[in-house]
Amino acid sequence: MGKRHSIDTIAEVLIDKIEAMEKVADKIDKAKEKPIQIEVSELKQILEKQENIFKTQRKYLDKILSDLKSLKEVRHSRIPFKGVVFLGGFFLTSICFCIYSLKKAEGYELHKAKAEHFEIEYLKLMKEKEKK
Repeated sequence: MGKRHSIDTIAEVLIDKIEAMEKVADKIDKAKEKPIQIEVSELKQILEKQENIFKTQRKYLDKILSDLKSLKEVRHSRIPFKGVVFLGGFFLTSICFCIYSLKKAEGYELHKAKAEHFEIEYLKLMKEKEKK
């Protein structure tokens, strides 16, 4: 079996341990009475720098968002490409139709003038034939 210790030895060891614990408790009480002072000026400077960085980033991101919003508004105000193609086609078709109509009208006037001329000539010939 193991070693057997006498009660006096155990008591001495326990008393030593209790005295050590009392010393630690005294140190804790003394430390509790002292106010803890932490140097935070460096942390404040770091936080201020970080806050300035965040403000700068926020301003930059706000500017990007406002630019995107303005681009979106401009995009909505423009006519889509299909609309431009349709309007261009309609414009060209209208111009071609106008040119065709003008040429037809000129041709019609020419044919009308020719028809009137031949009618007058026919009537002259008929009058001459009746006279003979």
